[in-house]
Amino acid sequence: MAEIAYLPRVKGRHWLLEGPTGRLFAQPWFDRWMYRMLGSYLFPISRLWAAATVSENDVARFKAEAQLGRLDRAEESFTMALTRDTCAALRGKYQAANAWEAVFFGDTAASHEALVQYEVERRRAAAAFLGERTKFAPLIKGRRVDALRFDTPHPDEVEDDYGNWLEDPDTAYPAPELPSEIEVSHKVESLAGSVSWLRFPAPGRVLRDTAWAKILEPREAANAPTLLYCQGLGEETELCDRFLDETAPLAEMGIRVIRLEAPWHNRRLEPGRWSGEPFLGRAPGAQLNLFDTHLRELAILIRWCRERYGTSVAIGGLSMGGLTAQLAAYRANFWPQDMRPDALFLAAVSEDMWEICFDGSIGKNAGVGESVRKAGWDDTRLQRVRLLTNPTGQPAMDPSRIVMKLGRFDDVMPYARGRRLAERWGVPSENLFERSHGHFTVPISMVRNARAFARLAEILRRL
Repeated sequence: MAEIAYLPRVKGRHWLLEGPTGRLFAQPWFDRWMYRMLGSYLFPISRLWAAATVSENDVARFKAEAQLGRLDRAEESFTMALTRDTCAALRGKYQAANAWEAVFFGDTAASHEALVQYEVERRRAAAAFLGERTKFAPLIKGRRVDALRFDTPHPDEVEDDYGNWLEDPDTAYPAPELPSEIEVSHKVESLAGSVSWLRFPAPGRVLRDTAWAKILEPREAANAPTLLYCQGLGEETELCDRFLDETAPLAEMGIRVIRLEAPWHNRRLEPGRWSGEPFLGRAPGAQLNLFDTHLRELAILIRWCRERYGTSVAIGGLSMGGLTAQLAAYRANFWPQDMRPDALFLAAVSEDMWEICFDGSIGKNAGVGESVRKAGWDDTRLQRVRLLTNPTGQPAMDPSRIVMKLGRFDDVMPYARGRRLAERWGVPSENLFERSHGHFTVPISMVRNARAFARLAEILRRL
C-alpha cells in the first residue's frame, strides 16, 4: 500500500501505562498530582484559551471573557498575539474538519490512502488548536484565574425549559423521535480494526447541534456485540493526538465500540468555553440540557445498532459519561423495547449528581455549589432537579448484566455513593470491580487490567 497504510496508533496507549511502569502511575499520588495540576494549571490556562477563541485582536474583550484584572503593557501585547494565534488555529481546525467531512461523507469513496491522510490532517489541525492552550501559562503566574466562567441559570429559566418534567418526573426523557437519517462515513483501517463516524441532528429541547460518534470495529465484526460509550468531562479524544483510550482492549475482545461525543466537547465544542465547561458553569440547567440530548441520542443509537448489526447492545461510560449511562439505564424503562440496552458498564460513577457538584473535589473547589446557591437555588428547588438527574428507580436490564468499576479513593465522584448505587441495584459481586484508585487512576487501571471489560464482553457474548 502507499506510505500511510493505516491510521497511526494513538499516542499515549503504550508501555509507560500498559507495562510494568504503569503500576507507578496507577497509585494515589497520581490522583493527587492530577488534581493539583487541574486546579493550579490546566483549568486556568483552559479558561484563558477559551476566552481567546472569541476575542481576536481585542484585549478588552479577552479580559472581560476571562474575568481578568489589569494587564501591563507587555502582557497586553502578549495577549494580543495569543488571541490572534488561537483564532487562526481555530480557523485551521474548522478548515481541516470541513475538508475531512467532504471526503469522509462524500458520495464518492476516496482512496484508502486519501482517507487516512485527511484524518491525519484533521487531527493534526485540531491538536494544533489545543496546543495553543499552554501558551497562556505566563498569564496565570501571580494572579488568580477562575476555572469556570459561570452563567448559572435562574430557577425560572430552567422552569421555562423543563417545567413539565419538574412537575412530573415520570414524563422526563421520553422516547425520542427517530431522525430521518443517520449518516455513516466511509471506513478507514487502523491497526486495531476499521474506523468510521456517524452523525445526525441532535434531538434535545435546548441543544440543537449535531450528534457525533466514532465507530471502532474489530477485525471480525460480523457477530460483534456493541458498546455505546459516553465520554468523561473535558475529554478531547477527537481533537488531540495523545490521549488514554481506556476502551482500546475491547477491540481485541471482539466488541464494537461506538464512542459518543458529548455536548460541548470535541466537534461540539462551544467557542468561548473549554471542553465541557458549561456542564459545571451552567449548573443545574446544563445537566438537564446534556442528559436531555444525550439520552435521546443513546435511545436512537440503541435501536439503530439493533437494526444494523442484529447483535446485543450495551451502554456505558466513564465519569460524566457513566452518569449519563446510568440515568439512561433507568429511564429506558419508559422507552420501547428496541430502545432498551441489554447491558450496562459504569466506571468511576456516583449516585447523586448534586453531591458531585457540591461535595466532589472538583465541583466544590470550582465553586459550583456556591454559584448555584447565589442564583436562587434552594434545597427544595434542587430536589426537583435531583429527581431528573439521578437514577432514582431500578435499571431496565437485569442486575446480572451490569458491570461496575469503582475507585475506593475517588473523591471527584464520591465512592460511597457509587457503592450505594451498586448495592441498590443489586450488582452481583462478580460484576463489581473495586480497587484502591482515585478518579484519575481508574481509567489507567482499565487499560492495564481489562478484567471489568472482559466481564462485560462475556455477558454480551452470552446474549
